[in-house]
Amino acid sequence: MYDHRDVLFIENKDSKYQVLVCDSSSSVGSKELDIIRVDPYIVGCMAMRVCLFELLTIGAELTGLSLTLGCEWNSTGKQVYKGCKNELQKFGRENVPYVMSTEKNFPTKQTSIGITLTGYISKNGIKISPAIDGDFVYILGEPFVGDEVIEHIDDLFDYHECWKILNSDICKEIVPVGSKGIKGELRDLLRSYNQQIIYNDNITVDLNKSGGPSTCSICITSELLTDKTLEKKSLLIGRIKDKER
Repeated sequence: MYDHRDVLFIENKDSKYQVLVCDSSSSVGSKELDIIRVDPYIVGCMAMRVCLFELLTIGAELTGLSLTLGCEWNSTGKQVYKGCKNELQKFGRENVPYVMSTEKNFPTKQTSIGITLTGYISKNGIKISPAIDGDFVYILGEPFVGDEVIEHIDDLFDYHECWKILNSDICKEIVPVGSKGIKGELRDLLRSYNQQIIYNDNITVDLNKSGGPSTCSICITSELLTDKTLEKKSLLIGRIKDKER
């Protein structure tokens, strides 16, 4: 058993790993004490998006869903569930087996949800290749958080675009960006490879800003991206360099 990024890998005897990913959301919704006011349907979409991107970017196959709703079923929980199902439909797995729990004992004044996804992947199918000196570092999409996510919801980096790059010959690894921001995610990733990044000058994206619900991803490639359909949503921010010893 080991973890990489936000994914737990559990070794099986049949040359496969069972993988676990999870995400939570609180104070975002339409209830009295929610800080960010948004339709619970969107809350479900975005929380599910985070988990699906974690599975997608390692190449795992989705096998199950656990949905924990710290709210009543009618109507908040039902709307969150519909949002989750919509995101699963975009992903192509709307019929995945699931278990779900809602709050049935007490009234709630704040929206709170938790999602866990299970999956599996063969040991030689993991879409991760360690970064080495000279590799290129891109940002796919833009970091949005809070109300910005709603304002740009139709422009978010999507599963199809991610899968297309992930399966190219030059892609080494794709890392969804969450609350740590781009710099934080890169720091943790490159520490595990004993590498560093040399940033380009005049970068137009805030590297410290939270990526919210995986609104952008880090992509490490062995060559420059040239696919014209990806240029609008990709930004080269630097290159990998060996740490001096």
